[in-house]
Amino acid sequence: MASGSGSADPPYQKVVEEVTALRRDLNDANSRLETARQEIVQLRTRASSTTNNTGRAKANKPHAFNGRSKDIESWASCMDAYVIEEAPDRALTVAASYLEKDAHVWYTTFKKTTTVNTWPELRAALISRFNPLNKTLAARDKLSKWKQMKDVASFNSDFLQIILDIPEITEAEKIDRYCRGLKNSIWEVLCTKEYERVEDVMTDALRVEAAKKGSRNLGNPTGSSRG
Repeated sequence: MASGSGSADPPYQKVVEEVTALRRDLNDANSRLETARQEIVQLRTRASSTTNNTGRAKANKPHAFNGRSKDIESWASCMDAYVIEEAPDRALTVAASYLEKDAHVWYTTFKKTTTVNTWPELRAALISRFNPLNKTLAARDKLSKWKQMKDVASFNSDFLQIILDIPEITEAEKIDRYCRGLKNSIWEVLCTKEYERVEDVMTDALRVEAAKKGSRNLGNPTGSSRG
């Protein structure tokens, strides 16, 4: 019989080595698992910065609408996507904040006389006002009723603003509509003269008004003084 030397018998030594190797493999696996978990957390964090609370990708911000654009339908569709997850009152506030220049001026006046509570209501009103066809019809209707109420300079400025929304208006129609809107006291002096440009009628109207007031201030068609 072999005397004891204090060392483990070969079969037990092999088991110890296998257990040690398994523990090492397990530790490596746990390390890789933790690394993968951290990467997943990072990916989720990045994704959350570009999605809303429902996990749906946030639409790109629409450009500001100034009332001069011909793509009111396209702009409204972009705004639909942008505010789709917002509460109704919040959606209205957001959409209104993207109105500028003529569109903002119109909305400021519009909401004083009309109750607007939601974005769909504002959307419908914007399309009705700024759709190219509707906009032209509204301008023509306004022009047919437009009359000089103040001085000629103010009338000239208002007239030029209205016809901007009627791109196909002819020079002859401009002259006709302008003359119909003038005060009789001004038009009576001009009616015997033939005109080819509405700017010339505007200039003469300013001169007639100035003469009637005993003034030598002969302005240009918009009423501003010349240097």
